[in-house]
Amino acid sequence: MHKKWFLLFILVSVINAQNKVDSLVTAIHSKPVTEQINILNDFCWKYRDIDPRLAVLAAEISMSLSEKIGDIHLQAKALNYQSVIYRDQGAYEKSLAFSTRSLQLAQSVSDQTQIAYSYNNISTIYRLMGNYSAALEKLYRALEIFESIKDKVGIGYCYYNLGFVYMRQENFDKALENFETTVKIRESLNDAEGKTKALGRIAEIYLRKGENQKALTIFREVEKAYSNFDDQRSLISIRMGLAELYKRNNDLKKALYERKHALELSEKFADVIGIVTNASEMGVIYALAGNISEGKKFLEYGASTAKKYNSSELKLTNYKSYAEFFEIRKDYTNAYKYAKLLKQYQDSIYKKEKSTAISEVEAAYQLNKKEREKELVQKDLEKNQQLIKYWTLISVLFVGLSIVAILLYFLKRRTTVKLKELNATKDKFFSIIAHDLKNPITAQFTLTSMIIENYKDMGKDELLELIEAVDKAGKQTYRLLENLLYWSRAQIGRLEYDPKEIFLDEMIRESYDLLFDNAKAKNITLVPVAQSSFAAYGDEEMIKTVLRNLISNAIKFTNQGGTVRVELEKKEEQRIVRVIDNGVGIPPEYLDQIFRIDVVASTPGTEGERGTGLGLILCKEFVEKNGGKLRVESEEGKGSTFSFSLPVKPTHRIGM
Repeated sequence: MHKKWFLLFILVSVINAQNKVDSLVTAIHSKPVTEQINILNDFCWKYRDIDPRLAVLAAEISMSLSEKIGDIHLQAKALNYQSVIYRDQGAYEKSLAFSTRSLQLAQSVSDQTQIAYSYNNISTIYRLMGNYSAALEKLYRALEIFESIKDKVGIGYCYYNLGFVYMRQENFDKALENFETTVKIRESLNDAEGKTKALGRIAEIYLRKGENQKALTIFREVEKAYSNFDDQRSLISIRMGLAELYKRNNDLKKALYERKHALELSEKFADVIGIVTNASEMGVIYALAGNISEGKKFLEYGASTAKKYNSSELKLTNYKSYAEFFEIRKDYTNAYKYAKLLKQYQDSIYKKEKSTAISEVEAAYQLNKKEREKELVQKDLEKNQQLIKYWTLISVLFVGLSIVAILLYFLKRRTTVKLKELNATKDKFFSIIAHDLKNPITAQFTLTSMIIENYKDMGKDELLELIEAVDKAGKQTYRLLENLLYWSRAQIGRLEYDPKEIFLDEMIRESYDLLFDNAKAKNITLVPVAQSSFAAYGDEEMIKTVLRNLISNAIKFTNQGGTVRVELEKKEEQRIVRVIDNGVGIPPEYLDQIFRIDVVASTPGTEGERGTGLGLILCKEFVEKNGGKLRVESEEGKGSTFSFSLPVKPTHRIGM
């Protein structure tokens, strides 16, 4: 019955919207076509939050009129407006299609304003889909163009969206900086609504940082402003913020009241993020209030909506609420299940984007900005050189000296750029290592807290499962720290290097013994090495580390029932070691990246095993320090072969 009334409401709303737009079209019919289009576009933008259906109808008529008169600029603008409306309704693919088409049209007529707005819209869509590095890349393109044409409105949008990306990455200081910049820009434009939206986001950041009083003060200020603007849609985020504050203060009645209002507004304006967030959080609040059945109903509503739109960000929100819901019920098995799902989605987003890629894109933007400044300097220099032709011999000498100075300048510039690249690489590497180290430590804290707080209510099987998970996280942390210590000591030249005659077959058997349990857990056969007394020359501990890492990786990426073997070969003055598996293989596009420090990453194995992200980097450095080379051959779906060479006697290259 409820569904029928809802559909009837939608139908009536559409008819009313159509009538209102028809009245507008009739009222402006006598005006020039271009003026009609501009009026419709302004109407669309004004009503995008108040009544999206009305806004879409206006944009479609504007598009039709623009096509009729062949005005590409206005077509691109109408498409961008439609993209924004569909994006806010959660129709991300449709929104992306409109923005992409707008970009193509704008580029065909070199309309820099609409090109920049297209990039800005595409960036927001990527951000909502959880693709943060792609969002940043498009956003900085938009910002460069807006700055070049001095479009302060567009610049304000870019800084607002930058704040959003950094907020989603939990880089709150950077997010706050960008939202505060937005406030200043909007103030300079006398844009009270734009300023209020940015203040609302600043309140959210204070809420996330736990500064509740600051958040409450700003939320109340923003709530009052939105009421004056008659902007109901923007009240959604304010209601959500207030609900979270009340929940933290254990005022569940007020928290539920705010969430219900926020959900109703989200449904009214087809705000998908609002629907999923508020429905999921209502599930948690009902559980805290003891109404489990009602809570489950709202959680399922949030889950079905998130699934419908297939958004990583929406699923993360829903999984977080499910984990909290089951923990309140003391159902620790399901709580742990959803905590793991939440972690997997967070890792998949991180793997796909890497928060370090955001630094990379930001650095590229800053570098391009400097390049543009240098181009302006160069143009001024070229103008001055025209005058040099009329100068005396002293002027000619001056030109010669100027050329030398310029050459020295560019030489210094090239060196500076190289140093910046090296620093960026270092920063990226340690950021990724920090992420990989944070995960198992966070898991340990979470799991031990659950055990300490709830062990009396747990069964033996639940308790054992959690203890095993703590043990697994501890071992992962130890492996990462061990590899990191080896690598750092190698970088500063403090790793003890003691080359001598070593027997590779014995070292392989020793590695097999250490990794036997790993292989047994996946029913993987470790094929015995055939040779004996197979001698080479190198540092015993380093080569053991290389073998242990390569064999461990082979097990990690081989499916149940697979095979891992190590082959040895004599080749003139070298000895060749091949670690071969029949596992999942490596995609061709990643083959040239696996030994690079600037893209180091831990990839889950065939059964979700976590790695340290440093193993192959370490192997490459150790093999090269011992005078050999590490290579890889792989075919996706069939397996991989990692091979390295070692000398049979000392050479002048060893240890260099």
